[in-house]
Amino acid sequence: MTDQALLSELLSALAARRAAAVQDAKDRKEAFAKENPEFRALLERERVYPEKLFSLLDKADAQEQIRKIKREYADLKAQEAKLLKQSHLAPDAFLPRYTCEKCSDTGYLGARMCSCLKTQYNRALAKKSGLGGLFEKQSFESFDPERIADPKARESMREILSDLKDYAAHFSPETAANLLLMGGTGVGKTHLSSAIGKAVLERGFEVLYDGAANLIGQMEAEHFSHDPTIKSERPRTERILNCELLIIDDLGTEFYSQNATQSFLFQLINTRLVEHRPTILSTNLKPKELEARYGERLTSRLFGEYAVYLFSGEDQRRNG
Repeated sequence: MTDQALLSELLSALAARRAAAVQDAKDRKEAFAKENPEFRALLERERVYPEKLFSLLDKADAQEQIRKIKREYADLKAQEAKLLKQSHLAPDAFLPRYTCEKCSDTGYLGARMCSCLKTQYNRALAKKSGLGGLFEKQSFESFDPERIADPKARESMREILSDLKDYAAHFSPETAANLLLMGGTGVGKTHLSSAIGKAVLERGFEVLYDGAANLIGQMEAEHFSHDPTIKSERPRTERILNCELLIIDDLGTEFYSQNATQSFLFQLINTRLVEHRPTILSTNLKPKELEARYGERLTSRLFGEYAVYLFSGEDQRRNG
């Protein structure tokens, strides 16, 4: 499914939810009117007012009649409110109960996507990636630094966990730092980077999380593709470069072609740095291994512009 088709599917679900809320409100109102003849009579009178007003809108000398109709309508609504109060019902008792009060389940606030739709869309996009499933099972709450046997490594991981939780809780695309998570296999880099992604996504920001191998491979495939259907949708590369938070896991595991890989990775990292879009990278490679693989120009960007976190300790996956 393309990204646009996915968005359309989410909007259709929202539209159905909105229609259900409207119908539910109508049913509740009709049920009350059935039990309350006085209220039903007021509703019957209320239904004719829109037609009355519409018939007068194009008449230049009808202003006094329009004001009279509006006064009558206001009096009618006051009588309805009085009946609701007598029945111990709130004035908004028969308004639709939308899931999202901000956008009334339309998905948009004017031309801007509402956070409710944005969160659903970002979550669906995350699930499309090879690592999207991690969002469902890896969180800050499920990460336990107390399992680390070495006291120094355990204390270091407590500090890292605290810093990264704070990063996610206060994330803003305009001010968030770039992060480089370094350490051996199974020490928690993927767990905590996906926990950041999950927390930031739940706050309504656009998160793209993928493995380096898949992400770089897709950038290369898109760049060299001659398939017009790929060009017709929002390009994957555009989303990689422009998303509010990009998380790349396992840098160094991608298929390596020196010229192409270095070029695409430098374009990605440099573009996001210049445009102040935060990126989180995790890697098993040591500093010298990074420089040997990607060159001094790229690694100088990483160690000069990224906050580096060194993960230590034993492989927790081997320890169960």
